[in-house]
Amino acid sequence: MRAISLGSTIFCLLTLCFCSTRYQPTEPAPNKFGDSVLRVIYSLGDLRSGDDLLPFLEHPEARYRREAAIVLASVQDSSTAEALVRRLKDSSASVRSAAAYALGQIGSETLSRDLIAASEQEAVASVAATILEALGKCADTAGLAYLTTLEARDPTIQAGQAWGLYRAGLRGKHSTAAVVRALTMLEPGYSEAVRMAAAHYARRIPNVDLTPHRTLLEQAARSDSSAEVRSAAIAGLAKVDEDDIGDVLIELYRDASDAGGRVNAVRAMRNHMSEQVLNTLWRARRQDDSNVGVAAAEVLSGSDRAEDTWQAYFKYGAFTHNRRAGALLLAKALRLNPEDSEMPASLRKLYDSSSHSYERAQLLTAMAESRALWPLIEEETFAAAHPAIGTAGIMALASICRRPDLSLADNRHFAAVMRRAVESGDAALMIVAADLLRDSSLSLHTLLSDFEFIERARDRLQLPGDVDIYNELQKSIDILADRTHQPLEDQRHRPIDWTFVQSIAADQQMAIYTSRGIIRIRLLIEESPASAANFLRLAEQGYFNDKSFHRVVPNFVIQGGCPRGDGWGSLDHTIRSEIGPRPYAAGSVGMASSGKDTESCQWFITHSATPHLDGRYSIFAEVVEGMDVVHRIEVGDAIDSVMAEH
Repeated sequence: MRAISLGSTIFCLLTLCFCSTRYQPTEPAPNKFGDSVLRVIYSLGDLRSGDDLLPFLEHPEARYRREAAIVLASVQDSSTAEALVRRLKDSSASVRSAAAYALGQIGSETLSRDLIAASEQEAVASVAATILEALGKCADTAGLAYLTTLEARDPTIQAGQAWGLYRAGLRGKHSTAAVVRALTMLEPGYSEAVRMAAAHYARRIPNVDLTPHRTLLEQAARSDSSAEVRSAAIAGLAKVDEDDIGDVLIELYRDASDAGGRVNAVRAMRNHMSEQVLNTLWRARRQDDSNVGVAAAEVLSGSDRAEDTWQAYFKYGAFTHNRRAGALLLAKALRLNPEDSEMPASLRKLYDSSSHSYERAQLLTAMAESRALWPLIEEETFAAAHPAIGTAGIMALASICRRPDLSLADNRHFAAVMRRAVESGDAALMIVAADLLRDSSLSLHTLLSDFEFIERARDRLQLPGDVDIYNELQKSIDILADRTHQPLEDQRHRPIDWTFVQSIAADQQMAIYTSRGIIRIRLLIEESPASAANFLRLAEQGYFNDKSFHRVVPNFVIQGGCPRGDGWGSLDHTIRSEIGPRPYAAGSVGMASSGKDTESCQWFITHSATPHLDGRYSIFAEVVEGMDVVHRIEVGDAIDSVMAEH
């Protein structure tokens, strides 16, 4: 558990002295944090002080017990589990529900028996549902059996059971009986919430053949009343191993009423590459909807059909308006015919004629497949006019370094290139190169005479801002010296500015002005005060002006806010993860991170429901207008500005 300062400890102890009495705010506030007790609870959570939150679980007021449990869901301190288990018998349903959620976030299988017992005793359906979903996150063999055999009649409890099976499935906890139980819940007689969980179970559960469940999956994919259920069920059909599934997916692709369904149908085709499917994919890559086109190109580029010809891939790649899709197809063309003498020149011409940094980055990635273009990749990596190009270049060089057909001379050259990358001072180049140099399977380090250059590069970094780079370089130094690596603690945490938080309206809206249109979001200041306030503060400072959406994953997310514009940038401060029970739905706005408590300035918006993100990334806002714009965003599209609306 993170140590807290003496001043913070004294402050919290003084506050605890009056926490046992009912507190009435003396000043009106536009959100719930006018209540000083809530500020203390959330401050302790921000300090990751689990032990100091425990007294609030015993507070006479249920609202404080509930808030303490919710905050502990972000702390995820296993030492608080015993106290949370006691709250499963709390007199307040909201406290019992919050305690169950927090236990699920701790995720220990030792809690499985406690959650089963709580489920058997719970009389409130919504609380029972939360307990069952939490059980899925903690389920041992007995917990999985309980979720599988439970015969619930209440639709709310059934939904909790279905989501519990889903959570267990994500952890690799499943059995033949569990799969049957989950897929049965796709039947039309179940509620939409139940069917949604079952469809996502089919989509996400790993390494399971769903052929025995084809009828239910196909029925849901064709005719379920919910577009979200249909879309997820379509994705599940990828795991059905029958000859005619390709034809079914073609029909579903053509009949889909939304881009998400079309994207999922296209992706599911990768396991069913008939001639008819191939023709459908070629047509799909020309779709006006760039997400569908990119998904089709991804499937096509991953095809291993013996009859694939490089000419088709090159033709369609070079002459598509969707440059991201085109780059994928061009890379496949080069893989199919790496010795061709004309393709590299044509690809170089496409690269030189483009003035769009993100297009150039995508083309640079494709060039890794052609030895003739390796010198250009290296040149552009170190002379990039935009970080996205340099980052694409170093990633391309990394993929080259992992090729099994490199000669000793090649390896010697690339070892020197990686040394140059470490010495470059660029975050992406340094981190990728450091990782390659310490990789024992590549042996690049054996071709360098010394590693003092890594130490010199490390010593030039500025802490605490460069702690991520510092730790990566130090990790390479330690591994190469055969020492145990002890990373530096990240000291960039910025405490919650409660004065600023208390000035934000509970329903504060923001307008994100993009090159495709306006997206309006509502901040969830009462659920994620640090994240929402951080976003608003940066917007007020003009930080997001003239940034770009650097990442778009079809039917998943759009992501922006990176100061570099390539996903490798952050600020000189971080905020804590704020994990709550709100699920990721279409239009949820979440904080991007590189691990727990590393959130800074990057954020994303979901295209569709993404329950596999629940409990892992902070949600601090939701889209209230402009989802059509979200779906139109492409990589490199501009964020002109972000403004608070009053």
